[in-house]
Formats: sequence, structure tokens, C-alpha cells
Amino acid sequence: MKKRWIAGILAVLVLAGLLAWNYSRGSKLGGADLVLAEIEMRYALEEYTEAIKARDARRLADAMSFPADMDGVVIPSKSGFISRMSNAFRVHIDDIYDLSYEIISIDARTRRAVAEVYQKLTLVGYFGQPVEREKIMFMTFRKVGDSWKVADSGKLERVDNSLLGRILDSALTIPIILVSVLVVLGYVDSKTSY
Repeated sequence: MKKRWIAGILAVLVLAGLLAWNYSRGSKLGGADLVLAEIEMRYALEEYTEAIKARDARRLADAMSFPADMDGVVIPSKSGFISRMSNAFRVHIDDIYDLSYEIISIDARTRRAVAEVYQKLTLVGYFGQPVEREKIMFMTFRKVGDSWKVADSGKLERVDNSLLGRILDSALTIPIILVSVLVVLGYVDSKTSY
């Protein structure tokens, strides 16, 4: 009987801790904090853009937070990112003539933000003529220390910024799931007679 109460209390504490942590991480910014965050995100996006134009993988890595999501490929470390992007600049990204981003709107939270972004890209075509491409996409930013960094290269769909989305994005999700499973297994084992 005592083990059941302890397991129940432990499960409630784990759930309460997860919800409290997630709430503090995901509260929406407003007022002066939002204005300051927007300025920092615009600066981070400008650094990101200039690094791509300059084909400078190190400078690009400085504008990013890690793990970084580049077109669906998650790159966990800065050194891995520099290596991968140096190769991409040599092999694939040599035909960009001009690139610009304009932030349309930002949904900013305390540690994470999603910005709706207008991208204008001018490539050198097969016969040397400029080819313009324009699209609206969604980019994620993360707060690293006191500054905002670009977290991904952009997606065509809005990233899930709901409570469930933030929980799944959390570094604590897997440990909490493991602890919860162990608590349940302990409870089931305590009820099983051998």
C-alpha cells in the first residue's frame, strides 16, 4: 500500500515539474521584451543571410543555434555543421547571386520563436541568366544565452508551437518518459504476486 502512494506521488511530481518547466519556457513575450527580441532576431537573420552570401561556414555557424535543422537534416554540433556547410558551399551553393529575408511576423516565447519570413532568392540559371524565386516560409529562432540565434533553415509550414510541440521539443522529454515508465513498472511489479 505504501509503495502505491509513493509511486503515485512521484508520478504527480514528475508531471507537475514537466508542466511548470514547460510553462516557464514557453510564456509569450510582450511589450518591450517582444520589441527587443524582434530586433535581435532581425540581426541574427541578417548575420545568417550575409554568411550565406559570403559562403562562410564558420560565420554561418555563429549565427545558428545547435542542434540545427537544415532542410530536415538535424546537425547536432557546431563543428559538424561547419564541415557539412563547407562542403555544401563547395559543391551545391555556388550559384546564389542574391539572397534576402524579410520578417513578416513573429510569435515569440521566452526561449523560442517562430517567424513568418519572406525569402527572395536570385540564382544563376543554367545559361548564366538570373532566376528569381520568392516564397513565404517559417523559421525558428532559439535564445542562446542573452542572444537569439537561427535554429533552422526554414519550413513551408508553421512549426507546431503548441504545448505538445514544446514538450516534444524539450531536452527533458525522454528522461521524463523513462522515469514515468519506471514508476509504472515499479507499481505494476509491486502488485504482481510471485
